[in-house]
Amino acid sequence: MSLSKPTNSQNSHQNLLLIVVLMVVAVFSRLIPHPWNFTAVGAVALFGGSYLTSKKLSLVLQLLVLFVSDLILGFHVTMVYVYGAFLLTVLLGWSLREKRGPLAIAGNSLVASSLFFLITNAGVWFSESMYTKDLSGLMTSYTMAIPFFGNQVAGDLFFSAVLFTGYEVLRKTVFSTPSVVR
Repeated sequence: MSLSKPTNSQNSHQNLLLIVVLMVVAVFSRLIPHPWNFTAVGAVALFGGSYLTSKKLSLVLQLLVLFVSDLILGFHVTMVYVYGAFLLTVLLGWSLREKRGPLAIAGNSLVASSLFFLITNAGVWFSESMYTKDLSGLMTSYTMAIPFFGNQVAGDLFFSAVLFTGYEVLRKTVFSTPSVVR
């Protein structure tokens, strides 16, 4: 019995399935006990933006992943900032399509963590009543969030390494598919 080589369509479907499974598994990290902000969501956004050539699909999948997990976790007034920060991370992932080296992935991961920190904490300052609505209140919001930033950076770097490396290993050894999904 001989095995025929998969067609481009089969490769594309296997690749898409693999990416979606990795994204779903990674987002599960948001639902299990974890240190604050140490989740795979940022890495998932970067990963999806990098590997899904359909820009629309990469954005929609990220929104879907956040929305489904928020159905379980609950909704909050700063969701627009959280979703916006992760959509910007998808855009960062688009810049990795041509070069996915470890330094490029780590650099974009750090930028994503920083954007998330700046955007979401400005959103907390703006939307919540816990800080005064002046520059001092904004700076206090950022200062109080510094411990969470360390977890964000650690989680983004760790899960980016796991997702990007895991995907490439599986793609090359199990699926033998191209590295981009159309």
